[in-house]
Amino acid sequence: MNAVRGLKLLSAVMAILIVGGLGLLGYGVYSKLGGSVKSDAPAADNGDAPPVLAAPSSVPAETTLSSFGGIALNQPAGSRIAEATTAGTLMTLRIEGGGRTDRVVVIDLNTGRVAGWIHVGSVDGEASTAAQ
Repeated sequence: MNAVRGLKLLSAVMAILIVGGLGLLGYGVYSKLGGSVKSDAPAADNGDAPPVLAAPSSVPAETTLSSFGGIALNQPAGSRIAEATTAGTLMTLRIEGGGRTDRVVVIDLNTGRVAGWIHVGSVDGEASTAAQ
């Protein structure tokens, strides 16, 4: 009889451990899916990629952007957008090729207008930033 009592006690302890483990597993899954996930991994090195311009501090984190249609960058044939990044309401496009030096264009996403150009290297023979 004593062996049966020990077996019952062992079964009860194991059941409590299983239920507790499932509860902890459920809590872990819930906290990962329900909460914000923060990564401790360092940011990837982008090599020669241009720095991303930070949005002005007065711009709210969540801004609703209106549709503004198309944007003409007036770049020569053979140009290509090598990279596109956004920060707040600003978009930066890294443009390569077309017989010109590499360049970065900053676009205001609220208005759809070109905020400015950054030329990498010499800008001899290229139009001024006001004309573009």
